[in-house]
Amino acid sequence: MAACEFEFISGGVRCVRHYSPSQDHQITTTRSTIAQLLNHIDSPHTATQYLTHFASTSQSATHPFAVIKVGGAILTSHLQTLTSTLALFSHVGLYPVIVHGAGPQLNQILEDAGVEPKFEDGIRVTDGRTLAIARQLFLEENLRLVQALERVGVAARPITAGVFRAEYLDRKRYGFVGKVRGVEKNGILSAVRAKCLPVLTSMAETSNGQVLNVNADVAAVELARALKPKKVVYLAEKGGLMHGVTGKRIERINLAEEFEDLMGQSWVKFGTRLKIRAVEELLRELPGLESVAIVHPVDLQREVFVASGAGTRIERGTRILSTTSAEFRDEGRLVRGLRNQGAGDDEVRFCVQEMRSNRPLKMYFQDPATMSPLAIVSFGYGGAPRLVTFPNRTVEDAVADDVFVRITKDFPKLVWNVPENDGRLDWFSTRATGRFHHGGWAMLWYGLSQQEARNLILGFQNNYLDGLETDSSASVYGHAAQG
Repeated sequence: MAACEFEFISGGVRCVRHYSPSQDHQITTTRSTIAQLLNHIDSPHTATQYLTHFASTSQSATHPFAVIKVGGAILTSHLQTLTSTLALFSHVGLYPVIVHGAGPQLNQILEDAGVEPKFEDGIRVTDGRTLAIARQLFLEENLRLVQALERVGVAARPITAGVFRAEYLDRKRYGFVGKVRGVEKNGILSAVRAKCLPVLTSMAETSNGQVLNVNADVAAVELARALKPKKVVYLAEKGGLMHGVTGKRIERINLAEEFEDLMGQSWVKFGTRLKIRAVEELLRELPGLESVAIVHPVDLQREVFVASGAGTRIERGTRILSTTSAEFRDEGRLVRGLRNQGAGDDEVRFCVQEMRSNRPLKMYFQDPATMSPLAIVSFGYGGAPRLVTFPNRTVEDAVADDVFVRITKDFPKLVWNVPENDGRLDWFSTRATGRFHHGGWAMLWYGLSQQEARNLILGFQNNYLDGLETDSSASVYGHAAQG
């Protein structure tokens, strides 16, 4: 319980609440338990990161630890899962800012009334009747979420107005739809300081008090832009963004490399296009925020604590440059780039010989001045191209991911070798299609069919077959080829 002490201020008195030592002790104990669990499900590094970044007692002063956008379908079908996870956050002293939509519910109400919902570029065209229905519905859904949180012991504060300052986006085209011009943070931060979860709708107001509808995805981005949280998470019933051609969930988007290409895809339209563009603008403007996650509510807890990768991660990413040995003739800079990342003599010798012999190599790097980090593919011998060298850097670094993804886009089939005692073995193991062990080495391949892999292996002596292991789940070993 919180005790209330009175202090005199200008114009009167105010109540200052002090939470009891027992409550603080309970939060500390729960945090400790979470840290111990994280040690088992992820790593001591993650546990330390959690305690440092998310469980700091100062996190609520100016920057709530997370903004979480809740889709309307989540409120309808996954409310219990959502509230139980938010209860855990509250119990460990974490108070995310929640902003919710109610799109599916609004569509159903309009259809039941004989009104067909209308969208332009993913934005709901909102006439006066639709606005009135939407306003009432958002209030009801907000109250329903707040009451569900309170039933599981979470102090929640509904904030249904006075946050988003807006002007008409395009009144003639969209009707009563707002473009957010500012965010009033005081009410949100007051709730967090009081150890309450702020629960917001995505309605906005103009300077003269006209209520306007705002897309909830956009509202979440505007909140994040103003509050600068450490995490931004979108909750989606599908658990991520789905590729419009393959139908598969997209695990990761490197905006630096993929944004323009994505915007040019015919299936990236409506709400998907709106979301990706809004996130790209957010990540470009907030250098301290590296990514935005889209996950199912069942994965929210793990996403916040250990960045599970269960959904879609949209990252600022890295722009990877490339050149070929036909275009790049600076042997000295190539050697320095290889040496700087710890390449062995065999790798350096092979690359120099290939360049001098005018056999094709393709080089990938981030910094053109230093050729760093540096990955090289040899593709002039027939058969699958060979990965000759790969950045010798911490595998958690997203740059390594970006380099590998770029290489496999250029070379859908790839072969390479790695010593079995290399520290990067596990990281590469999730990126290859098969492996073959012999004499302390693993030969790895990506994108080969079973027959192609079999032919590759048969190039070795027959007694190597005892070391063969393939993995139908495409989760196996990898590293740089040594010639």
